[in-house]
Amino acid sequence: MINAAKIAHALALLHDQRVVHRDLKPENVLLRRASGDPVLIDFGIAHVPDPRHQLSEGFIVGTIEYMSPEQAAGKSVEGGADVYALGVVVYEWLTGVRPIRLPRTNLAELAEELRKREPTPIEDWRPGLPIQLVELLDRMLAKKPGKRPTALEVAEAFEDVTRSLRRGTARP
Repeated sequence: MINAAKIAHALALLHDQRVVHRDLKPENVLLRRASGDPVLIDFGIAHVPDPRHQLSEGFIVGTIEYMSPEQAAGKSVEGGADVYALGVVVYEWLTGVRPIRLPRTNLAELAEELRKREPTPIEDWRPGLPIQLVELLDRMLAKKPGKRPTALEVAEAFEDVTRSLRRGTARP
């Protein structure tokens, strides 16, 4: 699997500079040919949250399938929106599907569904994953931004899961 900890570390560096990517998705993660390390690209809609320059309510930018509920609502976003998007990406890498299957309809209805629907438990698709990973993804995909870990906490948690898997101490 692509090193999600390195992506989370990159997000943490961005967030330390108060920059939010706002469009994290698989297409915006490239891999270095020699090392396989992930590289974030496409900062076209990245921004620094500033309450003096908020988007008007209901203005949505990004890729809806990877948006956090607050971003889908057209609200100002902070680093938690990127953490949510990374949760969606990792869930999709592990299962082949996104945690919330959105119906094909207009953008406003998609955004409303994203805000209302709960993610399908990852265990429904991939039973036996380490409980630490399942719990981490659950926290990353929390509807409320304040319930999500920071990008640095996510990076450290992914590193812990990786170490547990290597030692054979990960609990299913």
